[in-house]
Amino acid sequence: HGFEAPQASVISKLHYRAIPVHRPPQYKREGIAFDAKARVHWRRTVQRVMAVTVEREVGFSMIDMANVAYYPRIFDLAHQVFEAAWLEMCGVPYPELVKVRRIGFPVVSVSSTFLAPLRYGDKVRGEVAIASIGTASLGWRYTFVNQDDVVVWRSEQMTVCVDMDTMVKQPIPEDLRPGLSQHLEA
Repeated sequence: HGFEAPQASVISKLHYRAIPVHRPPQYKREGIAFDAKARVHWRRTVQRVMAVTVEREVGFSMIDMANVAYYPRIFDLAHQVFEAAWLEMCGVPYPELVKVRRIGFPVVSVSSTFLAPLRYGDKVRGEVAIASIGTASLGWRYTFVNQDDVVVWRSEQMTVCVDMDTMVKQPIPEDLRPGLSQHLEA
């Protein structure tokens, strides 16, 4: 595939979860029918955040000899979803942030769970939403689903806003915050 096997030290820095991430259950308030677009928690209704969605087909170059998507290709696909999210969330293409504004958001922490294989020819729908917004950090929550609506991969990733010339951490620009906040999960 053109990749060398990662060193053990690199693999040990990736923290994989053996169990699915706990999600709060969805409830319905007494006397009000359950609405799939809302979740009631602590007696208040919170609108569900619209995740940015990108659909792709699993190509031959993405699979290994076992006929499943090679895990670095899944992370590559996640990065494609990440880049596409910037235009939809903030109205700014990611290449403009990196090349013109000289702002980057490198990943500093990753937690992933592989729940089912992706195979050659599968259709994968990648969704990403903002899990947290800090002064200089962004938490991202990814979910990949196949054509049968089976969740195949989940990941939580933390990125940090940096100056691309110095790679020094900096606050997230104020003009990006409103778009990011609209995609913040409750």
